[in-house]
This record gives sequence, C-alpha cells and structure tokens, in this order.
Amino acid sequence: MQKYNILLVCVIALLLNACYEKPSFPLAPQITFKEISAIPQRDATTGFYLGDSVIIAIDFTDGDGDIGLSQADTLPPYQLYIDKNSNQINRFYFNYFCDVERRVAGRYQPFALPNGTTLNGRIRPITDSPNPVEGTIIYRTFIPAFSNDLQYTLNPYDTLRFRISIADRALNESNVIFTDSIVVYQTP
Repeated sequence: MQKYNILLVCVIALLLNACYEKPSFPLAPQITFKEISAIPQRDATTGFYLGDSVIIAIDFTDGDGDIGLSQADTLPPYQLYIDKNSNQINRFYFNYFCDVERRVAGRYQPFALPNGTTLNGRIRPITDSPNPVEGTIIYRTFIPAFSNDLQYTLNPYDTLRFRISIADRALNESNVIFTDSIVVYQTP
C-alpha cells in the first residue's frame, strides 16, 4: 500500500511539473524601478549630518539566470583595469551601473561625486541555474554631504535621481531606468 502511495505522489508531481511552463525572458536582463529611500546619517557622538544612505530597489528578469559576480571574478572580462598597463577602470568589473543626476532649474544634470568616485557596484550571483530568473535587487549606497574635493557641492534639500542599468555575466546590458527623485541633505 505504501509503495502505491509513493507512486501516486510521484505521478501527481510529474503531472503538476508538466503543467508548469517556465517563464520566457530575453537573454539580456530587463529592469524596472521599484522604490527608493534616503535616510539621513549623523555622527553618533556629535549628531553632525554626514550624508544620506540611499536604498534603491529594482525588479529584474534574465532569460538564462547569469546575473551576478563573485569576489573571485577578477579575470577577463571582469578584471579591474582595462589592461595591466592602464589605470582605466574596466566597466565590466562592475555589473550594477549607477549615475547620479541633480535637478538644477527644473532639469536634471549629471552630478559628479567627490574625487571621481562612482556608485557602480557588484551584484552577487543570484543563482547557479541556467534557467530564467526574476526578482528584486536592493542596492545600498551613500551620498556624502561634504568632501575635500572642491568641485563637489551638495546643497541642502538638493533633489537627486539615479540612472541605473545592470549587466549579466555574458556582458549583456539591460535597459536603462531612472529612479524617482529624492531630496537629500535635509538638516533641521
């Protein structure tokens, strides 16, 4: 009797699996904006405003599930520099690309962070499976209020937005999205 119950469970599982159709997504990742928040950060001792932690959530799909780079991914095409004789950073050392734009006189303009830094980063591997995948990526970063870089000027109540794209391991780049606007440097 137990043998037939196990067989029945297996047959039901196979039938249910046969009814399930895998989602079909393009091989290049596709992203959509989900949400953004800015959290003011202050020095724990003095209460001095340091800047804003920014949390950005995007939804994604990828047809072959090859999103993410591990810390060990440092050989071509994921090496830090274009080549060993160059100081130029290789774009694909990162797989999360994030540019800042500030609203000035009602229009958004590129906004350079201090000392040439970027908000680009690395998304860790999502899955080991070569199947279609979808989900949400939550990215945390920091926008400093002050810098020793004289070209950097973040003003109280500046309005920022972020231009975001991602790349998969095959170097397929996603579409580009813009976040909603946030107001930073809100000090009392």
